[in-house]
Amino acid sequence: FPVTISQDEMSRHRGANGVILITTKKGVKGKTKVSLNTYFGQSELAGYPQVQSAEEFKNFRREANRTIGNWSGPQDDNKIFSGFENSPGTDWQRFFLQKGSQQDHQIGISSSTEKTNFYASLNYFKENGLFEKDEMSRYSVRTNIDHKVSKVLNIGTQNQITFYSQSFRSDPLNVANQLNPLETPFDENGQIVPLLNNGRQVNPLMDVEPNNFENSNRSSRVFTAAYAELRPFKGFLFRSNVGVTIQNLRDGLYANSFTVLRNGALPLATYTQESTLGYIS
Repeated sequence: FPVTISQDEMSRHRGANGVILITTKKGVKGKTKVSLNTYFGQSELAGYPQVQSAEEFKNFRREANRTIGNWSGPQDDNKIFSGFENSPGTDWQRFFLQKGSQQDHQIGISSSTEKTNFYASLNYFKENGLFEKDEMSRYSVRTNIDHKVSKVLNIGTQNQITFYSQSFRSDPLNVANQLNPLETPFDENGQIVPLLNNGRQVNPLMDVEPNNFENSNRSSRVFTAAYAELRPFKGFLFRSNVGVTIQNLRDGLYANSFTVLRNGALPLATYTQESTLGYIS
């Protein structure tokens, strides 16, 4: 906080070197201030178990079968690997895990006069999760106004509009970790294989195929409030508050047959919408 020395007051205090006036920081009257805050961050999964490579897995299976007499050499590979003995294998973590990211940006404008204080801000937040189709964004606008009508009456208003958008999915590695690591998600032509594990399990990569799976929600909220504060004489304060909140929620899900959620069952589609109106005083 600033410290001001007033030499004009020296005559009031004998032996003093001046009067120290301590004031807190506040908006400069008659001037407009603009502030900008921005943030970028990154996240990644730590400590996730590392799986065996394809060759490590093959050698593990060979040794396990050798101890019970089912494998004695490369000629027995086809018997224990069912045709996958030459497969390069699949590191499912590489297909799914990604680095997450966050960004947050805010710009604010404030101004002050003898009778009016004003503040407005715009905010944008975006986060991408560790999986594709796992993300969230938020937009918000805010304004505050306080006005001194007279010596005894103050009025003001606060307003905020917020919009959320979120998409998410189940952890695909829960399924991928149960698959034969020697199976590959793509065929020799580079096309995705819809079913794995002899047709018993949907390829978890199907969830990110276009128009195959969507799970998202959207919400918007409008809040506005106002107050009036009356001080007709010292020691008496009357304050009245009123506010309104309007909120809209929407949830939508679509899962085709070849998705982790349906796993070959009939497609599923759900949609819900809800609107609420609240009043405070």
